[in-house]
Amino acid sequence: MFTSSRFIARIVGVAALTVLPSLVVIESASAGVIGEDAPSVTVRYGDLNLTSQEGIASLYRRIRYAAGVVCSALDGRDPMRETLWHDCYNHAVANAVLAVHNETLSAYHLHRVRGPEHRDVETPTNLASR
Repeated sequence: MFTSSRFIARIVGVAALTVLPSLVVIESASAGVIGEDAPSVTVRYGDLNLTSQEGIASLYRRIRYAAGVVCSALDGRDPMRETLWHDCYNHAVANAVLAVHNETLSAYHLHRVRGPEHRDVETPTNLASR
């Protein structure tokens, strides 16, 4: 049986509470929106096989989509709002990946963030084949 936790990803920090299995909640927080009023999206992944590359890639897409949704209030054309959106999005994705506690997903995320030329972590394919 899968075990998981509910994690609230915030720009200013991370808080964790144990809840239903196979679930990550991504929540945005900015200077004006902290706590109960912050938007959140539940990412369910109980239907995915996290030992396969396809399952990891699918969960990562779900996490990225959810981060985009919760950070959408910060989206804008001026440079300050763009910076806030990118900070929110990057923190939300990173914290959600961390919340899943899966080495393969973490390696996949690092590979996506740092690029294929970064060699200090194993590739997602190698981790998935273990």
